[in-house]
Amino acid sequence: EKNRPAKEGNIVVTPLYKTDLPLINYAIGDKGTCEVRDGVRYITSVQGRMNDFFRYETGEVTTFFEIAPIIAHCEDILQMRFIQETYHKIHIQCVHNIAESKLTKEEVEKDMTAKLNAKFKHPFEIEYEWMDSIPPDKNGKLRMIVCKADICGNPDLFKAADKGTVRCSQNLRVMASDRLHDYVTLPLA
Repeated sequence: EKNRPAKEGNIVVTPLYKTDLPLINYAIGDKGTCEVRDGVRYITSVQGRMNDFFRYETGEVTTFFEIAPIIAHCEDILQMRFIQETYHKIHIQCVHNIAESKLTKEEVEKDMTAKLNAKFKHPFEIEYEWMDSIPPDKNGKLRMIVCKADICGNPDLFKAADKGTVRCSQNLRVMASDRLHDYVTLPLA
C-alpha cells in the first residue's frame, strides 16, 4: 500500500537469477496475500489473476476459484470463456461436449445459469454463445474471464485502458493489463 509492502495486493517480482534481460518489479498479474516470518515476507496464498474476477457495482468481486467447482463438474462443456459485458450481464462462450453430454444445449444453459447465479453475490443476466472452438486472445492465451464491466462509472474506460493509463474519479489507475495501482513486492517462497 502506498508504495510499501502490504498484507495483500498485486504480486510483483524481481527474479535475481535472470541475467540476459533483467525484469525489475515485474507485475505478474496475480493477487496474493503474505505474512512476515523471521523478518522475511512470504506469499501465503495466490488468489488468482487480477482479471479473473466478476465485478459488481458495490465494489465486491467473485473470483474464478469460487465458480471453478461448477465448471469442473460440468461434463457437458469442453471449453468456456466468461465475458462480463456490464455489472448485470455476462456473455458465455461455450464448446458443447457432444460425445459426453446427456443434456441439450438449452438444458445446459438453464442448469449452468442456476448454479452460477447461486454462487454470484448478485444475479447476472447470462447469455450463451455456442462455438466449435474458442479463439485465444491476442497473446495466444485463453483467459477464462474477460471483464469489460464499467470500473469507474465510465463505459468507455475499458476501451481507453487498452490504449494506456486512465485516471478516474475513484482514484484508480487502470492499465492495459487491468492492474490497479497498489502493488505488493514479495519474494516467492
